Amino acid sequence: MKGSGGFTLLEVLVAMALLALLGLAAALTLNSGLRSQQVVGESIESLQRLQLAQQLLRRDLEQLVVRQGRNERGDVRPQVLVAPANGDPQGVLLDFYKTGRRILSRSSPGSSLERVRYRLRNGRLIRESSPLIDTPVGTQWHSATLLEAVEGIDLRFFHNRTWIDQWPPLRDAAGQGSAAMLPQALELTIETDRYGAVAQIVLLPSAP
Repeated sequence: MKGSGGFTLLEVLVAMALLALLGLAAALTLNSGLRSQQVVGESIESLQRLQLAQQLLRRDLEQLVVRQGRNERGDVRPQVLVAPANGDPQGVLLDFYKTGRRILSRSSPGSSLERVRYRLRNGRLIRESSPLIDTPVGTQWHSATLLEAVEGIDLRFFHNRTWIDQWPPLRDAAGQGSAAMLPQALELTIETDRYGAVAQIVLLPSAP
């Protein structure tokens, strides 16, 4: 007697197992694709942040002006570009004045100058700016974190046809320091875990 043509229990179980395996493979492939997309997205975002920080640094330094003001204690700042040597308790890397500040209101035009500081604190590269030339204690600074997970930042300055590791130099070619003196160029190397050491060189405006 011939059978009715249906499936046996074993055949149904085998078919279900095959479907489960195919579903698992599809889920793993989809999950891997989503994770890869997330990693690529994070990498692109991280690279864009690094490039933006470099562009902002370059723009600020190219707009540097020779201008003296007063510090928090009211003392005249002796140098137009300050890069503390051997580290700074507040993490200051660069401190200078620049032009190019955007004036938003015609009724109170103010000045196009601003004071800019770059800090490295707790692995974060921070840009601080103030429209005040003199910045007494209590001055409100506009602060923005440009990069995170920064392992270190090195600065070098091109002066008198050689690279030096601090600014201002101990003495100039004449044997004396100059408050209005600027290096011809600045090299800034940012060390990150993802990209390693990334260096850029910025030509600085000539001091009058």
